[in-house]
Amino acid sequence: MNTKTLAIAAVAVLLVAGAGATAYVLTTDKEEEKTGGLYDLEAMVLKVDMGGITATPNIVYTIEMLYEKVYGKLPDAEYTLDEARADTEFWDAYCDYKPSAVKNKDGTYTVDSKTGRGKNQVTTKVTMGRVDCIISTGSMYMTTIYNLLCHKHGVEPYSAEAKGSDGLKTDFQKLIAGGTSLDYVEGNTELIGYFNKATYADAGANSMGNYDKETMGQNIRDVLGLHPGSNVVVMGSGSHSDQAFFESTDALVKETGGIALLLIAGSTIKDAFANIEALGMITGLSAQSEPLLKDLQVRLYAVYKALKTQEGTHKVYWEASNGKAVSGRGTSKAVMDFMGWDTTLMDGAEHDLENLNQEKPDIIVFYSNDTRPEDVRMRVAT
Repeated sequence: MNTKTLAIAAVAVLLVAGAGATAYVLTTDKEEEKTGGLYDLEAMVLKVDMGGITATPNIVYTIEMLYEKVYGKLPDAEYTLDEARADTEFWDAYCDYKPSAVKNKDGTYTVDSKTGRGKNQVTTKVTMGRVDCIISTGSMYMTTIYNLLCHKHGVEPYSAEAKGSDGLKTDFQKLIAGGTSLDYVEGNTELIGYFNKATYADAGANSMGNYDKETMGQNIRDVLGLHPGSNVVVMGSGSHSDQAFFESTDALVKETGGIALLLIAGSTIKDAFANIEALGMITGLSAQSEPLLKDLQVRLYAVYKALKTQEGTHKVYWEASNGKAVSGRGTSKAVMDFMGWDTTLMDGAEHDLENLNQEKPDIIVFYSNDTRPEDVRMRVAT
């Protein structure tokens, strides 16, 4: 473990990601030293935006943020994409992804739609035309589309210029036409200001499994009523679905006027890059996805090189709002593995104060949308 003392810093992180640079707006809790509970570990306490731990551009922005909060400012060294590619250890591990979508000679697209996970995963090749409107569950799709549209309109994501761009909002509202409940959007992302609550087809759900089928059908009809003749797709994660679910839901989508169901998820950094490429391709935003990918890969390489200069490691405890540790899989594990930190406490189990005092993590992570009182999260007796 790194022997340097980490100052207690309870920090809320609002990620503001630009095309060429990333800025962070930080709000720090009271500066007086606090004692009791987990404070006595003298660990660094970080709050991470939940939307930053998804297979989207935000996964790279989050890695940059974690480096700078723990190790300090990233070195000023600049790298090229050719240099990143030439470092085969890096490129093979994080950037050499398998495309999940291809463009066919007739102008259609074939996209991998996946159900299940691991040995039980089944891939269905879905062929369709260019997508005009997306009805989706989860924040992954809207986050990637938002970043691509910011590139299209030449503004930095989450900036005042982006918020004031009528063209960006118009494009965003047509592409991200329905699905994920607006309550979830507001509580878990910084994107609520880009939605039109009067026209958005709210699913009242945040996952494919909880999406009422009658509501889904009505959402598709509503979007088509607003955008006649558009190609509407429904998207979500298929990690917890089986092939029977895919087939029955795909049939519903097509019966009500949509063109396809796409179940797209991701658990690695490579998946994030594949998803950016695929979503850019099928929405006609490849001109934006290509430079975005190159920028993200170079930025990731800069953190990779900087981490090589750091000695030792850190032990991280990452807790979800249910009071249990985040499980050691998916994108959260991918991020921690990239940082090179000890993730033995990311086991999905409940860890009491006695156990954590024995394990002695020196980095503690919470999600920024965790509404529990601070003293509850930090195990301070009341």
